[in-house]
Amino acid sequence: EIGVRLVGSEMCIRDRYGHSFNLKDFHFITENPWGDAPEVDVTFKTRHQPHFMKGRLHRAGHGYRLESPERIQGIAPGQFGVVYDAAAEICIGSGEIGV
Repeated sequence: EIGVRLVGSEMCIRDRYGHSFNLKDFHFITENPWGDAPEVDVTFKTRHQPHFMKGRLHRAGHGYRLESPERIQGIAPGQFGVVYDAAAEICIGSGEIGV
């Protein structure tokens, strides 16, 4: 049996979590269902989150900022965040996670 041991500091692990991230180059699947609303309740997923998470999507310059009261795992620039409606029933669009 072969085992793998990962070595790292607790700080390294904590740096992989956060409560918000920016989405650049956001693309709606059809059209923007929220119009000019400055912020909306949504659910979302990232690569490292197997379940839907609740959050608020805010306009931020030419992109969006997603904030959640829950700790988000794996916030990694270059990965994608996928945004759904607040009920987690309809996929709205996605964008690249940026700094």
